Amino acid sequence: MTPRVIDTGVIVVGGYGTIDESAPEECIEECISALDTAMSDGRVVMDQAGEILDGYLDYLDRRAATPRDRFLIWVLQHQVDRWDVISTTPHKERCYAEFPSDPELATFDRSDRKFVAASRAHPDRPPILVAVDTDWWDARKALRRHNVRLEFLCEAELRATAGQRSVRRQVRAS
Repeated sequence: MTPRVIDTGVIVVGGYGTIDESAPEECIEECISALDTAMSDGRVVMDQAGEILDGYLDYLDRRAATPRDRFLIWVLQHQVDRWDVISTTPHKERCYAEFPSDPELATFDRSDRKFVAASRAHPDRPPILVAVDTDWWDARKALRRHNVRLEFLCEAELRATAGQRSVRRQVRAS
């Protein structure tokens, strides 16, 4: 069974409630497929402190029947047999000692650092599944240098968004 670190954005988009209400249908389908795959043949990586699970549970609606809610209920039901629980070490500046000390990552979203730390602390260094969060896209090269593998489920959307941000930066600089 393949371990996976799943960014909260995958769960949000997979629940048909996107972060910015603009994820294309293909992206939503990719996120749902990733959640289904994790439930059928995978393991989920969780941190011992429970920060990843706490972030997931912010989106749980036990009355709903979205793919997100099915996944979250599955996660809760399979704590013993399908979780890889990883210890991470708190760090004053970087949040986690396992988070790379790299100037290019100094502004990386502090709430997403737990996923990087969990992946780097895991003996298999599993990939982090990402949906539409541009912080991951912007940091992909720096993270790759530190052997952090990212799987972009909505890569076309991220490429398009990155292009739009680049054009906006050029216009402002003019």
